[in-house]
Amino acid sequence: MSSNIYQKITASCTALAITIAGLTSFIMPVSAAGTPVLTIENKRITANEIGEDGKVAINLFLSDNRTGVCAASFGIRYGEGLIYCDFEAVNKAGKNFNVACNEDQHLLWMTCSAGDAHSTANELKEEIMLTLYFTLQDGISGGSFPIQFEWEGMDGSSAFWYTDRDRSKEMMQGGMREDCNNGSLAIVTREIYMEPTQIRPNRESTRQLYVYNGTQTPIWFSDNPNVATVDNNGLVTAVSPGECMIQAFVDNQIVECKVVVPEAYYYDITDSNALNLTDPAKTIIMEYPNASGTVTWRSSLLDVAEINETGMIIPKKNGSVNLFGTDTENNVTYMRPVNIAFDSVSPEDPPTETTSENVSPLEQPLSGDVNLDGTVNIMDVILLNKAIYGKASLSEAQEVAADVDESGKPDASDALVIMKKIVKLI
Repeated sequence: MSSNIYQKITASCTALAITIAGLTSFIMPVSAAGTPVLTIENKRITANEIGEDGKVAINLFLSDNRTGVCAASFGIRYGEGLIYCDFEAVNKAGKNFNVACNEDQHLLWMTCSAGDAHSTANELKEEIMLTLYFTLQDGISGGSFPIQFEWEGMDGSSAFWYTDRDRSKEMMQGGMREDCNNGSLAIVTREIYMEPTQIRPNRESTRQLYVYNGTQTPIWFSDNPNVATVDNNGLVTAVSPGECMIQAFVDNQIVECKVVVPEAYYYDITDSNALNLTDPAKTIIMEYPNASGTVTWRSSLLDVAEINETGMIIPKKNGSVNLFGTDTENNVTYMRPVNIAFDSVSPEDPPTETTSENVSPLEQPLSGDVNLDGTVNIMDVILLNKAIYGKASLSEAQEVAADVDESGKPDASDALVIMKKIVKLI
């Protein structure tokens, strides 16, 4: 296309389609009665909205075709990166059209050479005349692709639109170019979104939120600062029990995260860091995340703390204790040390990863069950290795359970034998 023609197109064809978050509406220009108006859709979708066949549909709207059409010829040029696949005629006028494609020039040439086709739409209501289907070239996952009218045909002829009112009049001359609206296809890899979309922080704790795919700096705010606040960087601080929404305004969109601050304090059993309890007024609940079955809870020292069937910790006195959570479905056990120090009383001996024999006492410990929780798993190997390297101490019963080769003393060879049993090598 020559630069002069391009300048004339730019000056005379104005894209009035407005696209907001994938929804398309059109502001149709008022035209003289009988002058058809063509509008190419402006469309914005995410990559995961493309169908399994990889095709994206773009509609060509026709309005104010009150006097029908008996012959027409015009072009549509589509952006690099798109591959034309097919078209579908929708209304009466569309059914009379043929589409030829020049792939090298990314040009479609629309022709209607016989028959009258009326459209009842006017400037206030557009009809879909044709639907064009495109796919993306290999290696392209998204981008912005213009789809615009072209006024020089494949044979160098100009576009035209003859009506049945005056078959000798070339309606494309003058008004038609002014009443054509270019469109575009925008495919984004992902929409703007926030992660996470829901959190349950303990009081006085903080959580970081993130906004992805935005081009602007988010503006953060909380709809209930009495429950949780948020700073300019998306860091949330839980204040008091309740629910609120943390929202971020970015690129004229709002994304949000639901915040639920509970009455109780929840902690993860899979976290190996020691949990320090210093406030007797707090209700502490241990959680086993993503358990596939029922979770059973155990305490290594019942005189220091118990843990009930819901995971709630019941402190008895200051001291150190190991709490165990076992998923009965997959028989996986986690252990977390807990230090209890209420009323500024110093805790007793430093926490050790030992299990008191008063928990499920066994006359003869299960061979390999180093932590005496009733099962043999990777936690036993970890505890034995720590004991071997002086990072933990074992009770007499634990040493008996760890000495699987009955050599008289647990050592690295016992750890290897236990591991082989776990992975069923022996």
